[in-house]
Amino acid sequence: MTVEEKLKKMLYNCGMFEDQVDQVIARFIAESDESMNGRWNEPADAYPDALFAALWINLKDTTLAWIDENIPQAWFRPIFAQ
Repeated sequence: MTVEEKLKKMLYNCGMFEDQVDQVIARFIAESDESMNGRWNEPADAYPDALFAALWINLKDTTLAWIDENIPQAWFRPIFAQ
């Protein structure tokens, strides 16, 4: 499983559909820090859990913004709210 696939799985496990997850991840990668460039397709198990905890914080923000723009009444919105 790659870093990108793990993040997708995390969103999917929160109740999002695959096409929604794909849109959020594309946005997240586009907006991400340059330090992650070229690392999205690396094996997830090559990185510590702390990296995913940090990515999750930012991913939640991106996801919430996407939800508010596209499906503000989504039942899973509270999962991503601060």
